[in-house]
Amino acid sequence: MVKKDKKRTKSLSAVIISFNEEKKIRRTLKSVQWCDEVILVDGQSTDRTVEIAKPLVTKLISIPNDHSMMSMRNQGILKADSDWVLIVDSDEVIPPCLVKEIRRHIQSDKYVGYRLPRKQCFFGKWMKHSGWYPDYQTRLVKKGYGLYKDMHVHEQLVPDDPIGFIDVPFEHYPYLDRKEYFHKVYRYIRFEAGKLAEKEKPPSAFIYLLIRPPARFLSILFRLKGILDGWRGLVLAFFAAYHEFMSYLYYLHIKNKQSIFPKKHDV
Repeated sequence: MVKKDKKRTKSLSAVIISFNEEKKIRRTLKSVQWCDEVILVDGQSTDRTVEIAKPLVTKLISIPNDHSMMSMRNQGILKADSDWVLIVDSDEVIPPCLVKEIRRHIQSDKYVGYRLPRKQCFFGKWMKHSGWYPDYQTRLVKKGYGLYKDMHVHEQLVPDDPIGFIDVPFEHYPYLDRKEYFHKVYRYIRFEAGKLAEKEKPPSAFIYLLIRPPARFLSILFRLKGILDGWRGLVLAFFAAYHEFMSYLYYLHIKNKQSIFPKKHDV
């Protein structure tokens, strides 16, 4: 009797993007060492990110940093040699409890992609409300079935076919301290202002300065139950409103080619 060949185990590549993440990159890469291939797409970091990462990666790709991150992730996906691709940011961690679920799901041909919940830490505490959980992200995709479309600073991976869900979360540690938090807030403001400047129809000052900020603040506090997150929820609501307000002001700065902010010697 001729024995049938065992079904081949599907392989998995982890794709991580980075730019000056020397304080976080080791923990992230350690969490994906179980993958068949680990690809790091680095935006030409100027700190020790690459030095730390080299012993922990299979492939290292260096390209100019893209603040939208879309092209960097796509480069990693296209270079992957495995059957499946897992996309991880340099401030994210794949916990052991999720590894087993990922391995199990990629052996099935039912879906070509999966959405995973993201568990986010904000100044030392996991956020359960404020729109921060479960915050499903499409991060697991079958090779050849999805690339990123540059839609926003938080771009989306869009597979060609229906996707499934894995209910075990991965972990996100977005801010080491207040300095990093404010740096990212202003980066997102500049990015959003650039998007406003690209629109054919000028955005409404009335909406962006008077309507959207309070609406965003109240939405996070009450509709998304941010008030249950205590002072952290209040901080998130305030800066979400601040983001709407400042995005429009920075849009005016771009449009008028002159600064609307006081120079250092004027403060």
